[in-house]
Amino acid sequence: MASKILLSVMSLNPGGAETHAVSLAKELKRKGLEVIVASNGGTLVQELTDFGITHVSVPLHTKKPWSIYTAFQRLNQIIEQYDIELIHAHARIPAWISVSLGKKYGIPVVTTSHGVYKAGFPYSIITHWGDRIIAVSDDIKKYIIKHYDYPAENITVIPNGIDLEKFQVKEIHGENEDRRVIYVSRMEGQRGEIALVLLNTAVDVIKQRENVKYIIVGDGDLTPQVQKKAEEINSAFSRPHVEVLGERTDIPDLLS
Repeated sequence: MASKILLSVMSLNPGGAETHAVSLAKELKRKGLEVIVASNGGTLVQELTDFGITHVSVPLHTKKPWSIYTAFQRLNQIIEQYDIELIHAHARIPAWISVSLGKKYGIPVVTTSHGVYKAGFPYSIITHWGDRIIAVSDDIKKYIIKHYDYPAENITVIPNGIDLEKFQVKEIHGENEDRRVIYVSRMEGQRGEIALVLLNTAVDVIKQRENVKYIIVGDGDLTPQVQKKAEEINSAFSRPHVEVLGERTDIPDLLS
């Protein structure tokens, strides 16, 4: 089994894939493996360094030619400096570069697919899957097989894990307290649109259950629309029922 593992991630700002990568790195270290994480950085880097895991800043978050070239060179240096034996890539750009370097050094590469990537030209040019794929759901596995003609036997479905040391119920709320509906994601693309769909139903729900409170967590280009919708809902009632918190790193406490 490989004992020196490189995790390549786009960035380490709060997000599902990013949080998973941090949890994975920490658990691999607990198992006695040496883990190096490469990403463009972000607020979650501190959690890695506090745990004694090396993070190297690499511009894996963009398709700009100079950044791709720089990322290739830096990952190449990491592989040689730390004698990497396995690369685990998360997202399209990290996988694209990691697979190229894996072939160069004869290092196996695993790619985790946290969602569906656009297929067909020109996306197929910059999509490399590596030797094995981890899909976080059956739907994603089926999508990869259908659109990328990847062999099913090389894809393993592993739902994202939950760190039970972090996510614990710490409070039990009484019947008279607000019943909270919390939505956590990036406020961009389909994820941000889901937050808007949720809020579009809020007025009817609040009219039936006045003790309902909505908490929206995350940031992105749809944040202004989400904030505007929250203000419209709050103005329709005698007290605020929607709170938009923006980007947060204390998700376990919020969920608790």
